[in-house]
Amino acid sequence: MTHTVRYVIKAVSMQTKFVASAALILSGVGSLTPLMSHAHAADHDGQVWLTAAVNIDLADRWGGVLEAQTRIGDDISTMKVSQFKGILLYDLTSTFSAGVGYGYMIANKPGGDIAENRIWQEVNWKIDSGDKNGLAFRTRLEERFFESGNDTGWRLRQRVKLTRPIRDGSSTYLFGSGEFFFALNDTDWGARDGFSESRLSAGIGARLSRMLKIEGGYLNQCKPKSAAEDDMNHVLTLSLTTKL
Repeated sequence: MTHTVRYVIKAVSMQTKFVASAALILSGVGSLTPLMSHAHAADHDGQVWLTAAVNIDLADRWGGVLEAQTRIGDDISTMKVSQFKGILLYDLTSTFSAGVGYGYMIANKPGGDIAENRIWQEVNWKIDSGDKNGLAFRTRLEERFFESGNDTGWRLRQRVKLTRPIRDGSSTYLFGSGEFFFALNDTDWGARDGFSESRLSAGIGARLSRMLKIEGGYLNQCKPKSAAEDDMNHVLTLSLTTKL
């Protein structure tokens, strides 16, 4: 437990510097470079993540989400990851939902592509205040399967996201989110029990219509390592979501 807490604190400390710097960039009054020079030793990479999603209203309280994402890395020169996801959700109340999902991911590695099949269960809770601010929580339990191994990797993810309109009545809003990943077991394909990843992000979004939403911003992804430099990815994100 002490080992896990130490890495969580280290990752949050590192990411706070980078996300704060990204916020300055988004507002046009800062730069990422000065903070990077004082960060903990890490292997840095610039990336772009592009996401397209479709929200589908099904019968009664049922709904679904289809999502495709491409991640371009190695300083935005190489296709790193492609993933395709589907989620089935049920609204238990107006603010609480539960669902199950499946995802297929292909990662481009030096030794060849690695495919992952993933299933998960999740619960979602959202809070909307009278001033249009929004706060959303998501807890997800994943079961991960790789062609390179026989073990099932269990992973817990916890995310919180805050949105706030730039002014009263505006369809444009600011957002910030944090998500933390915890591997629950060791596997023969490389997963190790304990804190494994964190993502902090900030950006701006706009509801272009009742059926279309766009978001863009900066995401800092940190994967701490005990015996090597941490992986630190600086990601420009762009997502487009439509509703059917």
